[in-house]
Amino acid sequence: MRPHFLFILTTIVLLIFTSCAGGDSGNNSNTNNMNVDQMLADLELDMKEITCHHFVECRDQDTPYMESEAQCRDVFGVLADLLLLNEIKYVLQSDGASINQQYYNSCLYYLPQMECGEYYDNFAECRQILSGGMAEGEYCVSHFECQSGYCNSLETCPNTGVCTATAATAAPCSENAGCDFGLVCNRFSNTCGTTQANPLGGACAEDEDCDFGLSCAIPTGLTEGTCRAWLTPGAPCNNSDPTLAKCAPGTGCDPVISQCRIVSIVSTDESCDTVNVCDVAQREFCIPFVNTCTRMPIEGADCLQLGMEKFCWLGHYCGDDDLCHRQKSIGDSCEINEECSSLACGVRGSCVFDPCVDPLATFEM
Repeated sequence: MRPHFLFILTTIVLLIFTSCAGGDSGNNSNTNNMNVDQMLADLELDMKEITCHHFVECRDQDTPYMESEAQCRDVFGVLADLLLLNEIKYVLQSDGASINQQYYNSCLYYLPQMECGEYYDNFAECRQILSGGMAEGEYCVSHFECQSGYCNSLETCPNTGVCTATAATAAPCSENAGCDFGLVCNRFSNTCGTTQANPLGGACAEDEDCDFGLSCAIPTGLTEGTCRAWLTPGAPCNNSDPTLAKCAPGTGCDPVISQCRIVSIVSTDESCDTVNVCDVAQREFCIPFVNTCTRMPIEGADCLQLGMEKFCWLGHYCGDDDLCHRQKSIGDSCEINEECSSLACGVRGSCVFDPCVDPLATFEM
């Protein structure tokens, strides 16, 4: 259930697990001896580290430019809760699954070996660190709740998902969790196999169909093209021309000279475009149409009004008092969806996890 990411963290939210067992688990691979609160606290801290190391080392065109891991960590502390911890927290608090010690430890081993273009769900062990008890055909909201490890919600949203059997090699799929242990879902063919993206010269319909370091160039009049290497500084470019490859990360297509050039970081009230980039680490955002960097408000500050809409920085919502407030965690009391970091206030008046909701939706402009 990979959410549709906005201007940040697109396709690179990573998972890192630290060993925090509360005693000897013996030969039992499933255990609840782990202190859940401690696990979540450690998980959030370590997510920042591995996410930001991977982020800086493996930039792609859809993620914001940051100069260092330190800058990145200031931003991703919020996103850790928004994009992954909500799901884990919901499943554990609702007793929908138990921690699988064996896969938990295996995930620890494999994640440091992750290559650019890979995500935590490339590793079957990481997809199954929680063992659910729901059988095939039962309703679910998270992969972690199902015995099979696959809650098919992509085809059922906005309704509840269904626990579904995983698929074998060459079978149709829509995400990694839908494939058998050890397989991934190829983004172009939408079939289970051993490769998630296509190599240089391979077929594609969009950039994510291609391996890291490549983008999809589509000839005029066609819906499919080939994977080509990212363009280097000085190369001719045109963001509105799908027949050309994209500029490499850390560069942008200069709209004046139509060439790739290294980006520059700009601050509040300065002009911004594809090569003059707002400082995301300082909560700067390029306001559409105005093309000016603006600092997004946080807790206690006045909401930012743009037209008829009001905005706050990630992890916050605009209250009736027109001030920004911190969003609430899974299980906290709520009255409206916007109060929750999951953007889902349940019928019992508490924040819940909903796989059909994009937690970054309120930040769209």
